Amino acid sequence: MGRVGDKPKVAIKVILAGGITGAGTGLSFMLAHDLLTTDQMFDGWEFGLAVAIPGLIALLIGRVANCGHYTFLPVAYLTLAIPVLGPAFGGTGNEPSWLFGVLGLVGGLVWSIPFAIWKMK
Repeated sequence: MGRVGDKPKVAIKVILAGGITGAGTGLSFMLAHDLLTTDQMFDGWEFGLAVAIPGLIALLIGRVANCGHYTFLPVAYLTLAIPVLGPAFGGTGNEPSWLFGVLGLVGGLVWSIPFAIWKMK
């Protein structure tokens, strides 16, 4: 068990890695969507592939951040569900890709707060 002073550092690391996970989730989902819908159709297998990519990003960031392999999977998929999918399917279609990165960043920061609190205990 680490020192008491290390707990806030771990919490900040989890929140920052969660923000990176969220940004990667928003960008990767929209880039996959844009690449797979060149025929103006978004079939079920294309949606499944686009949804699987944020999970891979979450696993990669969890491994790089050394915060546990599965810590950021819920952050990625909660970020995908709440701030990313709404504008992705309800927007005008003219939104820039970086906007989804910013939405994902904010969502990842917010959704990682409970995990940061949990890591502090």
